[in-house]
Amino acid sequence: MGINSQQVKTKPKIPLWTRDFILITVANLFIFSGFHMLPSTLPVWVKSLGAADSLIGWVTGVTTISAVLTRPFVGLAVDHFGRRGIFIIGLALMLVTTASFAFFPVVAIVLAIRLLQGVSWAMANTASQTVAADVIPQKRFAEGMGYFLQSSAIALTVAPGLSLYLLYEAGIDAMVAVSSSMFALALVLVLFMRFKKYKVEEKAGLHDKETAIAEAIADPAGMASPVAEPEIVQMVAETNPRKNGILSKLFERRAILPAVIMIFIAAIYGSTMTFLAVLAEERQIDGMIWYFVVYAVVNIVVRPVFGVWVDRVGYNKPMIVGLIGMVLTTLVIWATWSLPMLLLAAFVQAIGLAACFATLQTMAIADVPANRRGTAVSTFFIGFYGGIGFGSVGAGIIAQALGYGNMFLVFTILPVFALILFVVSRHKHGRGT
Repeated sequence: MGINSQQVKTKPKIPLWTRDFILITVANLFIFSGFHMLPSTLPVWVKSLGAADSLIGWVTGVTTISAVLTRPFVGLAVDHFGRRGIFIIGLALMLVTTASFAFFPVVAIVLAIRLLQGVSWAMANTASQTVAADVIPQKRFAEGMGYFLQSSAIALTVAPGLSLYLLYEAGIDAMVAVSSSMFALALVLVLFMRFKKYKVEEKAGLHDKETAIAEAIADPAGMASPVAEPEIVQMVAETNPRKNGILSKLFERRAILPAVIMIFIAAIYGSTMTFLAVLAEERQIDGMIWYFVVYAVVNIVVRPVFGVWVDRVGYNKPMIVGLIGMVLTTLVIWATWSLPMLLLAAFVQAIGLAACFATLQTMAIADVPANRRGTAVSTFFIGFYGGIGFGSVGAGIIAQALGYGNMFLVFTILPVFALILFVVSRHKHGRGT
């Protein structure tokens, strides 16, 4: 018997805004806010302690590098030992290490703390993303993940400006206190969450095709059947543990090239987050807080627009706009001696980074089978955070030799490298128009 339209209309919608989804979304807002209050303020503070420019770059770089190196293994630990334990340990470490800045104003100790924060950030961030994936209904996954990630976007745009305001108006102790309180609030919320428990061998939430994959791996002879779907054959080949090594499990090959391109884009972002406030201080430009206000507003407005544009017109046009925006960012900062020029840099960087991010993230994930999307996301973000670390460290070395302004001029070449790799990569993706 068929289903009539009235039955379809009255079918209840699967709830998304459950207790645990609200808790993890709010917790993620606190986690990202607390973490991203540090990269823009610690370099200014460390410089006041007498650190050389090359060491200032490592304040951000060492955290990012340790997080990138740790992230793949943390992902395995979250699956094998459970979300709750890794989550709580990661947040507790972030809370303690952040609070310790107020008690150890020594450059060498600050660097050691930042190294440990890379590990704890990988633990807290990976656990947060995984818990969100656990509690979002499968049939509303894209919608739910969009809402969840918006909490990260808001934190990324507001936290840097807030931290600089606190640093300049109230000092490092006030900034550290607010950042630490963010992790404390997140930890309290996590303690009230209900965590789903999975056995290591379970494949929770798999689609029918993915179940077929597991069955096909268990019975390889069945793949010779004429009814075996080509997509399943392809996905089995990619997931069969007898064929793939540890690197294939940790990284998605189709996301590698977009991730590498993202390194060059994120390097510019890392250099601005680490050295722009120092440059403004050197050139006696007041009102640095407004840079982050403009960046926040523009980013929140254009981020969804570029996502829709990529879906409609493909990769080429949005990526070209993004690369132009990143080139203009470095050139405008190089020429900046006033607040209006600084705000112009914020405007073009928000547009450039949003366009590049939307394009490259789609390239990394869109054509990947469902059973490899998590790995593709991880691979892409390793490129993003790796680029931030590379940019921060490289910028510090160049700034020490050439000065802050000339460092940004040198970084103008990075979007050119990204363009070259993009031209190569578009021949390997279906939406290159």
